[in-house]
Amino acid sequence: MNLIHMQNELAEIRAEQAGTGTTNAAQMLRLRTVLHAYTDAMRDWDYMYTLAQASVDVRSDRRAHLQTAFPTLGTGPMNPFNTRYRTLNRGDVKRDVVRELLRKHLHGRLTWSPEERETNYAGYHGGEAPRTYSAVVDRAARFVIAVGGGASLLVPMLIMSFDASRDKSLIVVCVATILFALTLSLGFDTGNDDTLTATATYAAVLVVFVGTSQ
Repeated sequence: MNLIHMQNELAEIRAEQAGTGTTNAAQMLRLRTVLHAYTDAMRDWDYMYTLAQASVDVRSDRRAHLQTAFPTLGTGPMNPFNTRYRTLNRGDVKRDVVRELLRKHLHGRLTWSPEERETNYAGYHGGEAPRTYSAVVDRAARFVIAVGGGASLLVPMLIMSFDASRDKSLIVVCVATILFALTLSLGFDTGNDDTLTATATYAAVLVVFVGTSQ
């Protein structure tokens, strides 16, 4: 509602400028004020959606407590307490295939953080997967990714070391680079520049190995 109100204010300012064909100091002052408030509101909106949503049980309890404390307001036609409740815990962090597999398939004692376990007690004991990553999942994922990254270099180098030939080495480099690019593109949420840089660096390391081993 607040964002829509400020959008309407900006539209009014634009209409005034179009009607007069010019801009005065008062309009510019109002425009700067509304734009600044609108930008802050958008940042607040974005921040709110980074917070984890409270569980169904927690939302029901909070709604019941508020309706009991403020019965006149709670039973009004707008039903103001029937809203989305969020916790101060961060919600979804940047996801990748490794963390998602660990989050869904490891035991709940490892995947549920103490904070989320407290806010979603029913979900934890109901066997649900947590919404956020625990410290155990995050550290295990980093270990798996580190080992996988090392293996992605060592395995092609070992293959090229046995019965070495230039043709065989070039084929191994091409196949390994394609597999690396596919894994990075499909399994991780990286930008175009980061994906291109990582793939080019990976290919360059293998090419240097081929050049020094021949």
